Amino acid sequence: MTRTETAEDTPKKGARMRGGWKKQVWLVSAVTLLAVGCGASAAHPPTASMVKAAFPTGKFTNGNWSLDFKGDGNYIASGPPGSETGTYRVTGNLVVITCQCCGEVTGSYTWFYDGKTLTFTAIEDKCSNRLGVVAAGQWLKTP
Repeated sequence: MTRTETAEDTPKKGARMRGGWKKQVWLVSAVTLLAVGCGASAAHPPTASMVKAAFPTGKFTNGNWSLDFKGDGNYIASGPPGSETGTYRVTGNLVVITCQCCGEVTGSYTWFYDGKTLTFTAIEDKCSNRLGVVAAGQWLKTP
């Protein structure tokens, strides 16, 4: 004997099927495991872009200018008019710079270092002398 399907047997529009929440939990779990499984491992070590880099110290050149960042938060800038000293403070990818040429005015920049070149992007710097030097392209690491 066969049974004829009635309107009560078909799901109503917008109604959830029995066990629907279990399928959603399973799907979320599967996606989470896939994402975790695709992360860095011994077989796939993290790339440079995956590792949060520390602000680089040492000497960098850009045209006639050089910036020598010391590990103690001081730096020396050298260029055609001479050299001067200043300080820098790093928080994450933000660096705040002070120098003799600008008095107490600080300059705020984001920084990016790819292992060879250091690049600064100005957030705010009202000292045009410093801004014109620091944010003027890429700074090449020198030995």
